[in-house]
Amino acid sequence: MNFKITTYVLGTLLAGALIFAFYSHNRAQKLDAEKTELAAKYEEAIIDAEDSSQRIEKMKEELEKALKDSETHLKQLELAMSELQKKKR
Repeated sequence: MNFKITTYVLGTLLAGALIFAFYSHNRAQKLDAEKTELAAKYEEAIIDAEDSSQRIEKMKEELEKALKDSETHLKQLELAMSELQKKKR
């Protein structure tokens, strides 16, 4: 009688251990797949950030060029205005 109870308890513990091992293994596989997916997304985000940085730098250069052009045109307009004012006098 005592042997049957011991066998039943040990069998239950073994079944519980097997279920826990199966669950742990599946969970580890899911976490590994998630880690791989997140690593790929991280790499993609880094590449996107570098591309964005380059686009921002190009836009900055274009804006600086446009500012210089507008300053040049403003100076030309000011010179033309002063010439017109001199002619009127």
